[in-house]
Amino acid sequence: MLREEMKRRDIPCWCWISFGDNPLGIAVGIHKEVANLLEDNQMIDFLLEKFDFREFSKMSDSMQFFGFDHAGIKKDAGEFVEIFFPIPSIDMLTDKPCPHCKGTGENDYFKRSCSYCEGTKKEISHDYKSISAVSASLSVLFRYPQMYSPDEETTSKINQLIVLDVVCSKEIGGSGIGGVWSAEFCNYLHWLYNNQEKKKIVFDEAVRAMKAIHFHCYYKKDKNLYRDEFWVNVEANGRLMINFSGDRCGIHPLEKSSFGRVCEFSCHNVDTPVQQLGLLAAMSVIHDKAREDRGHY
Repeated sequence: MLREEMKRRDIPCWCWISFGDNPLGIAVGIHKEVANLLEDNQMIDFLLEKFDFREFSKMSDSMQFFGFDHAGIKKDAGEFVEIFFPIPSIDMLTDKPCPHCKGTGENDYFKRSCSYCEGTKKEISHDYKSISAVSASLSVLFRYPQMYSPDEETTSKINQLIVLDVVCSKEIGGSGIGGVWSAEFCNYLHWLYNNQEKKKIVFDEAVRAMKAIHFHCYYKKDKNLYRDEFWVNVEANGRLMINFSGDRCGIHPLEKSSFGRVCEFSCHNVDTPVQQLGLLAAMSVIHDKAREDRGHY
């Protein structure tokens, strides 16, 4: 399997991830030689039973759409098929008065802005189903055996940089992310560490991507309250750390050092689809930059 081969040599790309900010979303590219092998209805049936996705519409994989509730939009991208997953909002301001502060916009006891309506005086409704459909669709997509580790190499001229494992379940920590960073990607992280100006540009953009996801999904009037909860850093040994808003919610490597070899990574306290997609957005930005900077590291 090619995932194991990545430990010994570079492997031609079979899939990639990318971040988009207009419209806001995450794209997954699948090499057409692999995309043609994803018609595995038994795998879909197994996943539907395992993760209980009955709340969504039937899983679709058509010429135009992929996923639950048509979460992913397909298009041709040369030698790849691109599936773009727009990020839906969760919070919506209604015309009804907030039931918690009774339309005053304040907390009676502390005399501060009501934490439920963010001081707007209006009730905020919540739609978690749409964003859960995105997470569930990604979970199915990255569990196809050919997406996890194809049997045959593609003819792509670029290398595979990241292999992803995406989880969607109703359990605590049920929006996990894991996978493998290739040796080339790890070398890029070392290169960034030694190029502080470039590192700042790349990581600042990754942080902006996380914030864009967070504040698009949730109605937050005072965005400065959360400014320190989003950060990205890489250590001298190439250990990449990505932190999202929450209780130490983030991505971390499982290796002490990643120089010159592949590195497995996992996550901590990724409890919601918003956290999952925000972390995926940050990793997508770094992945995009690694591809742009090829030849420099």
